[in-house]
Amino acid sequence: MLFDKQIILLQKDKVDTKESALNMLANHFQAEDLVTDQFIESVMTREEHFPTGLYVNHIGIAIPHTDSDKVKQSQIGFMSLKKPVHFKAMDGSKELVPVQLIFMLALKEPAEQLDILRKLMDVFQKKEVLTAMLACSNIEDYLSIIRDQKLI
Repeated sequence: MLFDKQIILLQKDKVDTKESALNMLANHFQAEDLVTDQFIESVMTREEHFPTGLYVNHIGIAIPHTDSDKVKQSQIGFMSLKKPVHFKAMDGSKELVPVQLIFMLALKEPAEQLDILRKLMDVFQKKEVLTAMLACSNIEDYLSIIRDQKLI
């Protein structure tokens, strides 16, 4: 259900900033009519005030999201990047995280967020899974990985 629209962008190049990455992903959410017109602006604003960059197992990850009132139907989008873009660190430090894996959350029910974040954090602890996601070049392989990790 959370991946049924298959917003999965793999091995993207020509993405030079976090803003361009976020716009690219959010545009796919909008094309599928999963979010309101305010979604992308709200994601950008939230990312500035509450950054989502994480450096786990030597891989940079970001989990951009926003409030549920900007979501029409729950969905998780994924993007892997050939070259990292910089996100501010989630821990509130001034550190910049070189992110190559982005999990954009559009969750209609606020209660979903905690469960999804917990599942994602479990996955992030497995270096071999993150490495496989980073190397993934086709959607079927990616879906197989997230199925194996019980994300779907």
